Amino acid sequence: MSDICTTLLVEKSLDASPEKAWKIVGDFDGWANWHPVVKMSVADGDHVGAIRILVLADGRRISDRLVAYDEAAMTYSYVVATEPNPLPVADYRATITVVPLVSGCSVRWEATFNTGKASAQSARESFTTLFSQGLDRLEDLLSVRL
Repeated sequence: MSDICTTLLVEKSLDASPEKAWKIVGDFDGWANWHPVVKMSVADGDHVGAIRILVLADGRRISDRLVAYDEAAMTYSYVVATEPNPLPVADYRATITVVPLVSGCSVRWEATFNTGKASAQSARESFTTLFSQGLDRLEDLLSVRL
């Protein structure tokens, strides 16, 4: 079975300042505070190389490694560090970026990963749902804090 490289982007425009959005999503260890699927998050920092362990609502644990972090540009990237990889994909890398707009901001969550032909569409749909759930919850949190 040959691998298919997939790129996925989910983006949400928010009626909040980029700084407020970044304060929430820019915290590599803070996912339990804003993503509804994450029940607990523990990281050893927000420096490149930091490891984060996420405990999901279904009890699964996933470890991520921070591979890029730029606070000034409001962006970071992470890869799955759990061995064996619990995701149905290989070579997963994701980036979260807060983009300032004239009014408010946009949060971009993009990922690249490899799958086999049979699972490419399923993986794409699963990650789109996961990213959308997180960005929808972020929007809810920011509308309460305005």
